[in-house]
Amino acid sequence: RYLSLWMVFKDPPEHTRLRRLTGRVFSTRAMQAMRPQVERIAERLLDDLGERDRFDVVADYAGPLPCLVIMALLGVERSELARVKRMSDDMALFIGSSRTSPEKYDTAEAATHEMAEFFRELIEDRRRAPRADLMSELVHLRDEDGDRLTDDELVATCILLLFAGHETTTNHIANGMLALMRFPEQMALLRADPGLANDAVEELLRYD
Repeated sequence: RYLSLWMVFKDPPEHTRLRRLTGRVFSTRAMQAMRPQVERIAERLLDDLGERDRFDVVADYAGPLPCLVIMALLGVERSELARVKRMSDDMALFIGSSRTSPEKYDTAEAATHEMAEFFRELIEDRRRAPRADLMSELVHLRDEDGDRLTDDELVATCILLLFAGHETTTNHIANGMLALMRFPEQMALLRADPGLANDAVEELLRYD
């Protein structure tokens, strides 16, 4: 019901309509305005690592970072991180390998239902009392013709944002760190010149 409404699974004209509506909220300007908040989240996660000699780059950094960023984007409280992460991980069982085990399908379906109800409550809250977050903008979004996202489309869009943005960024950071550890001379170049960061991100994404 919800995954079938994801924009990435739609063809025109449905895809065009959903992209046009959500594009009014998720603009380049709106995303750039999030930069200071994203930097604070990234720095806080690094600070939490303290002076440890060893840590798990996925569990302690690459996993929480995108999840916390998207939660902040949608106005979800940080205290919900563990629950949101669990739901997203359970959904990944279906997206990646549902045919290997019926249990995976059931687990993913339950997680999707739970996440849908989670976002329905937040949507109703923003409908009653809008806040300065993008979920409030999505809820109250109308185009020139009065078109808007249905409740199911709102829920589906929130799930897509959380799941798709979370998984891809976590894997990109993890793969990038692994590549840099396998090529220490490239790691040394990046450490010596942090100005290479933007190019490094693009190259690591291309590489793996």
